[in-house]
Amino acid sequence: MATCLSFVTIGSQVDKPDALCCSGLKKVLDTKAECLCVGLKKSASMGIKVNITKAATLLAVCKLDAPPTTACSFEIFSSSSL
Repeated sequence: MATCLSFVTIGSQVDKPDALCCSGLKKVLDTKAECLCVGLKKSASMGIKVNITKAATLLAVCKLDAPPTTACSFEIFSSSSL
């Protein structure tokens, strides 16, 4: 999933994730999909500022199916922490 950071980090000018990002995302979805929510929620505490709007497009851009990222309950965070 680290290969997705160039796409989802706030301020990124990258238009689409690379193939390694999508294959990593598929692997996470196939093995432990709930880790995506945990990773997105904890990213700020790890010093990674994720653009949640862009992160939410990963499934569609990578042509993968999964529960929507709204299932992660992002509303518990203030926009300054994301």
